[in-house]
Amino acid sequence: MKKLLTLLMVVLNFFFGFGQEKSQVKGKVQDPNGVGIELVEVIARSSSNKEVEVVEYTLETGEFELSLENGTYDLTFDNTLDPKKSIQIIVEQNTTLPPVVLESATNTPKRDELKISDINLVARKKLITQEVGKTVYNVAQDPLTKGKTVADALGNVPSVGVDADGSVTLRGSSNVKVLINGKPSSMVGVGNATSGLSSLPADMVESVEVITSASAKYDADGEGGVINIVLKKNNKEGINGSVEAGGGYQPKAFVNTQLGVNTKAANWNFGAGFRHEEPLLGVRYTAQALDQGQITEKLSQNSTRLKNRNTLYATAGVDFSIDTLNTVNFTLGMKNLWANNYRDIHFSSETPGVSTSSWMRNEAEDEDNNAIDFGLSLTHLTQKKGEKITFSANSAFMNAQLNSDITETVSPRSTGEAIYTSSDEKQYNGQVSVDYINPQLPFISKTFKLETGAKYDQMLNNTDFSVLNLATNAYLSDFTNDVIYDQKVASGYVMGTETFGKWTTSGGLRVENTDIDLSYQNSDTNIHKNYTNFFPSLQALYNQSDKTQLRFAYSKRINRPFARFLSPFNSYSDNKNIFVGNPDLDPTYTHSFEVGAQTKIGKATLSPVVFYRNTQDFISVIYLPDSVDPTVFVATPRNIGVNQSYGLENTINFPLTSKWNTITTFTVFGYSRDASYLNFDFSGNGISANLTHRSNLKLPNGWDLTARYMFNGPDRDNTNQRKSFSSFDLAVNKELLNGKASIGLNAQNIFNTMYRSFEVTTPTFYRDVHMQMKNRQIDLVFVYRFGQTSKQKNQAPKKPAMEDMDGGF
Repeated sequence: MKKLLTLLMVVLNFFFGFGQEKSQVKGKVQDPNGVGIELVEVIARSSSNKEVEVVEYTLETGEFELSLENGTYDLTFDNTLDPKKSIQIIVEQNTTLPPVVLESATNTPKRDELKISDINLVARKKLITQEVGKTVYNVAQDPLTKGKTVADALGNVPSVGVDADGSVTLRGSSNVKVLINGKPSSMVGVGNATSGLSSLPADMVESVEVITSASAKYDADGEGGVINIVLKKNNKEGINGSVEAGGGYQPKAFVNTQLGVNTKAANWNFGAGFRHEEPLLGVRYTAQALDQGQITEKLSQNSTRLKNRNTLYATAGVDFSIDTLNTVNFTLGMKNLWANNYRDIHFSSETPGVSTSSWMRNEAEDEDNNAIDFGLSLTHLTQKKGEKITFSANSAFMNAQLNSDITETVSPRSTGEAIYTSSDEKQYNGQVSVDYINPQLPFISKTFKLETGAKYDQMLNNTDFSVLNLATNAYLSDFTNDVIYDQKVASGYVMGTETFGKWTTSGGLRVENTDIDLSYQNSDTNIHKNYTNFFPSLQALYNQSDKTQLRFAYSKRINRPFARFLSPFNSYSDNKNIFVGNPDLDPTYTHSFEVGAQTKIGKATLSPVVFYRNTQDFISVIYLPDSVDPTVFVATPRNIGVNQSYGLENTINFPLTSKWNTITTFTVFGYSRDASYLNFDFSGNGISANLTHRSNLKLPNGWDLTARYMFNGPDRDNTNQRKSFSSFDLAVNKELLNGKASIGLNAQNIFNTMYRSFEVTTPTFYRDVHMQMKNRQIDLVFVYRFGQTSKQKNQAPKKPAMEDMDGGF
């Protein structure tokens, strides 16, 4: 806690100051032909106070932005090669200037007086933007995501990590709620799993919102936070769209298309695509049983896994205005994944001084996964500006079937042992909700906004899993059952937002009643849990100067154990490493605090954040040797104690020139854990660091070069030690056909260094695991756009109002 307070004081002392309210003045400098001029010095001098001077430089498009106090200013535009030009402006609100034309040297400077009005500006979106408790990563702006999956794209987001199987972590926490367009989706994965992200194309995504401190408007589930994936939606009139196609090595081929058909009556959006890929990954593993430091048993294994995977997806949506006050939205999403997967494991077992043996375990798996989502919403506006009520209903269905043939061969002869496993998993997730917003309650305050709503959510999961020994024609009872998990959550929330002076604050309270039924059809075992919890949230935004903003956020979150963690039956593909669920798991509760700032120092924009999380009844997957065979390890989730995590995260956006921009994010984080299970102590303290650096260079003739380096530092506690790893990515892109098309070559993990290695050491056993997270991948991608150009594609959306500061839905 002392370390957290020290970090907090550093941030506050550095950024605290005072200033008046500011307005954003945007504009563009161009030549007589309408072409933007870069690196023009824009100087704003106050007419009432000559000591007030703000200086900025135009981007390569000629665009600029100034943060100015309300008042009258003299603007001077200096291009060195051309004569200076001056205009006088009156700033009263966020505004956009008409284009400023710099004439040739034969013309004399002109002086105009303009009364500013509210005009929208067309501009390039920033790759990463940060708000209160939220980071927005604009996937569509990143050349490194061309031809990649959503899981690949998430790996580029600050604070987010993605494992080889698509599992997502946020600031080290694996309990993350992943949504698509603000709603649960079967295309993400089963239950709380996120493996489905590895088969969805990044081309269908517009942006990713990472919400580390969610308000009371959000479901409270997700200890680490919420990740919302926003799909592309074309609002331009007429017919617009794009086609992306390409391939690469490891073997991959894909085609994706996005289409918008927008008329005065309705806006239609469609997407479809196909993807084939063959990723190959490997794992090296060693386990030793110890007795007073001496090795009594030793097991080594090397495994490779090849996935021959195909994915077909389609999305559709329509916004239809019934009249000026009522709008209907309908969405549909479908995904079909089929694959043939192969896994080979080579085992070597040794009892020192007694015997050695080796054998092979081969698995051939057929996978078929189908998912479909429906969404319907009705929004009613009242005669009062900003007041609205929204009714929503969403349903998601998923069916995943896995069938495996497993054979073992013991050197030098075959045992003839053969295993057949079958898993049939069905999942339904349904929601109905109502949300109401009143932007002004005069009896409280002229600027007080009320938000309230209610939701009912049901998740039903049915898993029928069996393991059959073909030699004896008998099922293995410990791994055969039909499990039904039924979770119902009824919730309601109320929030208030108030603006006074430079402050905007938002506070809310959410209540959730959780009812869970877990039944095992083959054992007549039934578990029922019911509990009610309150989840407060608080957010504050302080505009302290023309270049600096302070942010604070607090929220309480819950981690509900999902079906896989509660069910004691799971995969049998590796009979030396077995996962067994724990029906006695309790939910965990986390108090999350976050203090941050955003400031400009010269050309650089800094966004430091200090965070702290306190988690009670912390859940961790514990690996322990089997009581009969010490070379077999059983992994089981347990509530093991209290975990505190804290850290400092800073994102620095620094444009070296108008054509060369860099983004650097570094995180230093630590934890303090008071935890134990049986006779094993999992307490300890640790500290680690991560670094991501991205550099983008705009080259002549439409060329674009992007490089990214990532380093993940080591970590350790009393029993576990994780080694560091890194990766380097590179992308080259060329615009063609006057911005209507582009071709790109991108490579991920060029030096093939993404390996996760960790060791577990206790008095009775030792484990060493070396796992390949991602193989080197090189892709060639072609994109063609119709009805729009690449510059139009980068149009910035309307600036969000303060009511959206928490990123709610």
